[in-house]
Amino acid sequence: MSVTVTDFGDGYRLITLENSHGLKLSCTDFGARLTSLIKQEVTLVLGFDKASDYQQTQGGAIYFGAIVGRVAGRIAGAQATISGKPYQFTANENGKDTLHGGGENGLHDKKWAFEIVDEQVIFTTQLADGLHGFPGTLSVKVIYFLTEANEWGYEIYATSDKDTLWNPCHHVYYNLSGDASQTIDQHKLWLNASQYEPLEQGLPSLIKADVTGTAFDFTREKEIGDTLHSKDKQVSDYAGLDHPFFLDGGRDVQASLRSPDGKIKVEMVTNQPSVVIFTANFGADTPLVGGKRLADHGGITFETQVAPGAEQHPDFGSIVLRAGQAYYNKTSFKLT
Repeated sequence: MSVTVTDFGDGYRLITLENSHGLKLSCTDFGARLTSLIKQEVTLVLGFDKASDYQQTQGGAIYFGAIVGRVAGRIAGAQATISGKPYQFTANENGKDTLHGGGENGLHDKKWAFEIVDEQVIFTTQLADGLHGFPGTLSVKVIYFLTEANEWGYEIYATSDKDTLWNPCHHVYYNLSGDASQTIDQHKLWLNASQYEPLEQGLPSLIKADVTGTAFDFTREKEIGDTLHSKDKQVSDYAGLDHPFFLDGGRDVQASLRSPDGKIKVEMVTNQPSVVIFTANFGADTPLVGGKRLADHGGITFETQVAPGAEQHPDFGSIVLRAGQAYYNKTSFKLT
């Protein structure tokens, strides 16, 4: 395994891990984000070549490959009760809801400290008590790893000095064609998930719905385009997928994605109870990625977390991180 550190612009650094099979993973201290994953000269994830490209990008693309939190997804009304006390958060979406923890100065655009230990990259940072209305000084550690078995992944650790909400995710976008101008329609997706969460006006519905007989049934591998071009109102209303799936458990691999030519397959393993699948529903106003205009539906995320809405519906799983409690998320992807 080789490890190199290079300049990423604007005072940020790029760290690249490469195994003996030529699989290269690059990450940066800007947002503790994954910037690229390259196998045999094919770039498998969406990312940019320098820090300023992320800083100048608006909309969802700013989260490419980043650690997102305190709470990934949307909090309706930008408010919640934590340990019996009501809190009002920054309403950074539509002036009324909280998206991805509140926006600026979040985990995705902080400069993280980093060190390289045993050929792993360890990023650390803190979020201040009261930032975006959330209580508690939150200490976060993220570890990126790459193995000789062509497996890469991340571990997220966190502690807080006050009871707070904490439900982060990693916002990597895959496009296994290696060409961001191509949609992921012909990628084949399988999910170990018999239930999903519908949306209501873009917000979590707090409902577990059966996927059987719907466009959301990926319990058998199928082309994503079958769903994207379906007449299901949950798909058409949101121009694609932006939905949580509740993972059934009972097996190690919880999801897989196969390239259109069938030559690359990615298998996901996680200790989290759900995954948000977002199909980069960006429309026509998209950035250049790798010198090409990003297609609408030009990527797909696997955001492993507790399903959004859990602050209102604890049956999804608790996202309250108690003072002094340790949080741990491990998610890995194996290329076969």
